[in-house]
Amino acid sequence: MEAAGTDPRARLSAYFRASLSAPVLERSTLRTWVVFWGMIDHSTIMTEVHDRTYAEYRRLLETLLAAVWEASGRPTPDLRLAAIGLVAIHDGLWLEWCLNPHTFSSEEAIGLCEQWTDSMLATEAGSNSARQN
Repeated sequence: MEAAGTDPRARLSAYFRASLSAPVLERSTLRTWVVFWGMIDHSTIMTEVHDRTYAEYRRLLETLLAAVWEASGRPTPDLRLAAIGLVAIHDGLWLEWCLNPHTFSSEEAIGLCEQWTDSMLATEAGSNSARQN
């Protein structure tokens, strides 16, 4: 992300590119994750590792998203929920690609994450609170 400079949107885009391209986007990585996920229910240590790394991953995305919203001048959404949503999209794309890399390309996955970000930026942060009441 350092190569993206200081522009928050460019840094988030660099994150998408790095995490949805080789070597992260490789089918062989899926086997390792499946074993890890399978161990979570049976190992306190693995549960702790998962909880810690997921929280760190989410905080990284919250930080990147906060900078994007601050630079945009738009109302900031609930960054925790925004990061959870982005993790779900990102990880879902990664998993689906690992299961069948012919379904969509790395560039299409990156584009979907970019579109999600652009859509979130175009949405008023307060619109979610009206639906919760």
